[in-house]
Amino acid sequence: MDKKSNIRLALVLILGITLTWWGCSTRKNTFVSRQYHNLTSRDNGYFNAREGVKEAVAQMEKNHVDDFTQILNIYVDVDEGQGQTVASEMDKAIKKCSAVIQRHSIMVKNKEYCAWVDDSYFLIGRAQFYKQEFRTALETFEYVAKQYSEEEIKFDALLWMVRCYTELGMYDDGLRIIDMIKNEKGFPKKKKGAFETVYADYYMQQKEYPTAAVHLQKAIALTKRRKTRVRLMYIMAQLLQRDKEYRKAGNMYQQVVKMNPPYDMAFHAKINMARTVGIERDKASASARGGIRKQLEKMLRDDKNIDYFDQIHYALAELSHKEGDEPDALSHLEQSIRTSTNNPTQKGQSYLMVADIRFSQRKYEIAQAYYDSAVAQLPPQYEGYEAALNKKTSLTGLVSSIATIEAEDSLQRIADMDDAARDAFIDDLIEQAVKDEERKKQEKEDRERRTRELLTQNAINQRKGNPNASGGGKWYFYNPTTLASGKAEFRTRWGDRPLEDYWRRSNKSGFGDFSSGSESSDTLQASQKRDLSIGNIRDKKAYLKNIPLTSEARKASDDRIIEAYYQLGIIYKERLQDPDEAIRAFEELNRRYPSNRYRAAACYYLYLIMNDAGNTAAAETNKNIILNDYPDSEYAKLIQNPDYGKAQKVDQEEARKLYEDTYKAYLNSKYEAVMANCDLADSLHKGNPFMPKFSFLYAMSIGKTRGNHDSLFVASLEHVASQYSYDPAGTRAKEILDLMKPKKTTDTLTTKPDSASPASVFKMDMNEVHFFVYVLSGKNNIITKFKEYVSDFNQSQFGLRTFNVSSILLDDARQMVLVKSFDNGKDGMDYFKSVQAHADMFGDDKLKSVKYFTISSINYITIYKQKNIDEYVKFFQENYSN
Repeated sequence: MDKKSNIRLALVLILGITLTWWGCSTRKNTFVSRQYHNLTSRDNGYFNAREGVKEAVAQMEKNHVDDFTQILNIYVDVDEGQGQTVASEMDKAIKKCSAVIQRHSIMVKNKEYCAWVDDSYFLIGRAQFYKQEFRTALETFEYVAKQYSEEEIKFDALLWMVRCYTELGMYDDGLRIIDMIKNEKGFPKKKKGAFETVYADYYMQQKEYPTAAVHLQKAIALTKRRKTRVRLMYIMAQLLQRDKEYRKAGNMYQQVVKMNPPYDMAFHAKINMARTVGIERDKASASARGGIRKQLEKMLRDDKNIDYFDQIHYALAELSHKEGDEPDALSHLEQSIRTSTNNPTQKGQSYLMVADIRFSQRKYEIAQAYYDSAVAQLPPQYEGYEAALNKKTSLTGLVSSIATIEAEDSLQRIADMDDAARDAFIDDLIEQAVKDEERKKQEKEDRERRTRELLTQNAINQRKGNPNASGGGKWYFYNPTTLASGKAEFRTRWGDRPLEDYWRRSNKSGFGDFSSGSESSDTLQASQKRDLSIGNIRDKKAYLKNIPLTSEARKASDDRIIEAYYQLGIIYKERLQDPDEAIRAFEELNRRYPSNRYRAAACYYLYLIMNDAGNTAAAETNKNIILNDYPDSEYAKLIQNPDYGKAQKVDQEEARKLYEDTYKAYLNSKYEAVMANCDLADSLHKGNPFMPKFSFLYAMSIGKTRGNHDSLFVASLEHVASQYSYDPAGTRAKEILDLMKPKKTTDTLTTKPDSASPASVFKMDMNEVHFFVYVLSGKNNIITKFKEYVSDFNQSQFGLRTFNVSSILLDDARQMVLVKSFDNGKDGMDYFKSVQAHADMFGDDKLKSVKYFTISSINYITIYKQKNIDEYVKFFQENYSN
């Protein structure tokens, strides 16, 4: 090669290197540099990042499992926990896109000249979204929308901003972006399907289904991708079914099936076609039902559907129920429950349908058992869960009341026998109990023997290498024969239980888990419940202990029956809307116990029911009983003054609103506000149905602020449990107290209780919160007047302090006027001394007939429960005089 050629080659190399260097620079905005950076940013970084995100999203969609018992989600890329599974891949994409931006961005005068930088920013936002870092993603999409406002990608960013706001629950901000998109004249037509889908999801997540359906219909018309379109169509069919547009829903499900969706979706579409078939009696509807029934029965003959037999039987039950054939419906529901092995929600739905049928038949005790099973199986977010829980709660109270009446009546009949007859009766009971025990023992031994034989046979088969005998020597949990045997034994011993920790506990809720919409147990009074269990079945004394042989025991038994009848009437009238049964309960109560403590209330309810039924004679009879025998009662006021009832309703509505505000404050940990609202309710809404809940929240707020083992917290819970034992709030308080009790380590059957002296009933603690109590006799008007004296005294002598003044019934003759609260005993005694010094302010020597004292919160609970005022006055004089 000559010298000139070498010079030319050198010049070409220098020129190439120079051009490459020039192109690599992001500071130069030239044709060469733009082409270089567009090419390398796309091929080296963005493409790989996009493919990684695409694969991760495909894996998320594959992992997603739809719950067809609920309305499906429009998107499947935001499942709980999915963000962590794809985090690594998304981080890689973010890193690659960040490198693209850093190395290839050509920003000149706030304008980007590298075509893939905006896409890289947008992909970073998507990766952050898939990681469920919605706020970070929102900031990224917002940057893209503002920085590239002249580019089409702006609209993609705005759509994803709506999704971020929706996932964050920031619906007002989401709607603001939606309105912005709607007002954009240049919004691309090809993105309108995506916009309507996002719009529908925005309303779906707020459960505003009618509005969501409008946009979902538009999205279906504008979406071309078959996989997306068939999902939207299925959801649309669900919304139509929910709104009872059964014909339209059935047609939509039929279209879904024709589009050859995944097997699960196709199966559930067919099931729902059965559920949406009409109930009309015309030939066309009957023919349609017949066709659907044949299709479902054919599906039962296909082993491929064995995991779906429970759902098929449930659909057949719905068909039979629509046709009025309840026995066939119940038969299919029984088979649905029996064949449901891995779908607790479906099993719960089947239990629930049985319960509803039995409830409509007024077979309440059977219905209660099935509602109980339904609640145990259904997830709390199931749409009908709350209604099922409420019915279960109501019926539990009803069944418990019936059981109490039956048990106490039986015990009283035994008590009425002569000694010889009673002894013979108990001997028969013991003989039968022994036989039952021996039978159960034999059954258990037989089950254990059969299980051992199966396991032995499996081991033999395994050693012989016989894979076909008795399950093929498979490990226990893969052997259907032994597994079925084990399941049967488990069910026999424990029943069906959800797979969860500590299922033995009747209530696993935390101390703060209490809301106005959920009741956790029956509402019978604690005095109505008692342990009727027999310890040693061969011990005659164990049977005698429950029989009311003394006058005191007989009275206690009668009290339990009275309480049960009254609760029975309330449940029938208020919760089950069964006036006939309510009449029977209230009339039987007053017939058996003419002077019972609920007579006025029972007559008032009978008056209302008879009025509604048009039975004016019976209504008038009960009205006269109230006006003549109970002229000063609330019931007389309600009858005589219709406006009094209206005022009560207004008061109840105000109390309800105050309670809602108070409960929200509790959820937001604003415990001081909770306690202030509870005091306000106690002052303004005395006797309102919401007072048990207020008192419970007050107690729980004390626990939150002072600790769960603080004595005032315990005392407050005891107050709620004692005063409101008939209400779920009282029941919950008692459950918490039971959980707080230390476990007993001694044998309670052999250990004798300590013989406490009278002084040990009360505890002296000047550091405790104290109340001031006036105990006086008189009717309500006297009590009201006295409370006015107390309020005037407080304003005059303690004007800078705020006290709560309330009254509470102590017994039939006495009431307590309560002033609370004082930080300690010294504070309370200062108030006591001031009352003594200014007794004239109460007028006409009123205090001479009134007992008054300072008392700690825990001792207050004791006197309220034991009514031992004189005993406490003596304790007070001995301990507080100094």
